[in-house]
Amino acid sequence: MSARAIRRAAERKALKAARKAGFSQPAAQTTTAPQSQPQSEFPEPGRPLPLFSEITPNRLAANRENAQKSTGPTTDEGKAVSSQNRVTHGLARHNGRFALLPTESPDEYADLLNGYLQEHQPTTPTESDLVHTMAESRWLSHRAQNLQPSCFNPDTGAIVDPKSLALYVRYENTYLRAYNAAFKQLQSLRAERRKAELGFEAQKRQQAAELRAQEKHQMKKDSHYWDILLKDAQTCHELGRNVRQRVEATAEIPDFANQLAAELHKHGLKRGSFDSAAA
Repeated sequence: MSARAIRRAAERKALKAARKAGFSQPAAQTTTAPQSQPQSEFPEPGRPLPLFSEITPNRLAANRENAQKSTGPTTDEGKAVSSQNRVTHGLARHNGRFALLPTESPDEYADLLNGYLQEHQPTTPTESDLVHTMAESRWLSHRAQNLQPSCFNPDTGAIVDPKSLALYVRYENTYLRAYNAAFKQLQSLRAERRKAELGFEAQKRQQAAELRAQEKHQMKKDSHYWDILLKDAQTCHELGRNVRQRVEATAEIPDFANQLAAELHKHGLKRGSFDSAAA
């Protein structure tokens, strides 16, 4: 078939599609065609279709009426069924959500999730989200592993569906990476929080040590003050005792003053200095 025949066949096919869609376009005017010649609804064969075609009012109204009949399901049951139209193997998160397949056990997934929750003990909403992501990613990676045997011949072990096998392996690796990323992020959050707690504890220990040092210093000052008061009291008591003894001795011995002066002179002391000290 020549190139011209192929081009004519393509033009006829495009023209047929335009008629079926309801488009109409006046035929291109030529200088040789008379003005009174009736215009065709579609372009002549051999001429390309215009980029933009006008649609008739009747066809536009019909299209709008048909569009109202194609708005999708309106009931909750219909919407639930329609939401699963694109679920083929269940490896991709559908509408951004994780869901179990009808062939999977909710109890087994609950055991997996509870095991992770008991192991990691999340204490914040962020940690809880990371633990749930770990459980979902692990479950989806196992789902991809369970689908891989269907790509092999059970008798010979030969690969019978390499395209699906490559897809399942890719999803398995994807969710293993998602699991590791969530686990590392959880560990990083725990390490940062522990570091902050250790810093706070070290600050509290330093403050407590400073407070104990201040209390010890104050106790030392108080002890020194009371030691001075005690020595002053002991000195006053000794001086008072000496004065009392002198008074008693003077009353008992009339010549006590002269004897005392002689004794002081013997030791090179003066009575005035002793009296002032006693006073």
